[in-house]
Amino acid sequence: MPRQAEAGDFAIGERIKAYRLNAGMSQSDLGAIVGITFQQIQKYEKGKNRVSGSRLLGIAKALNTTPADLLGAGGMEAAEPDAFKLLASEDGAKLAKAFACIKSASHRAAVVDLARTLAS
Repeated sequence: MPRQAEAGDFAIGERIKAYRLNAGMSQSDLGAIVGITFQQIQKYEKGKNRVSGSRLLGIAKALNTTPADLLGAGGMEAAEPDAFKLLASEDGAKLAKAFACIKSASHRAAVVDLARTLAS
């Protein structure tokens, strides 16, 4: 009987994708560093395939983070799930990077207000 993906597989995949996008890497870039195909990276990110321990170590090293962060054991689990969805999208990652560069607190607040307005 084929195994079904579990919630943990999806969560780890979302974290891998979020860290990869934050690093400005494509799936091909990450795959090349780790020594696997971009298709395998896709399967990990979608939770279709489980990430082995040794592969997780390689991915974490390539993304300049720790396996604990990718597993959600490094404090990242406290983040709201919507934050991972944001960072796991290409536009969301770009938005987060741009937002982090805004030095003015009032400008950041204006961006948040604009986003809330557009979302309603």
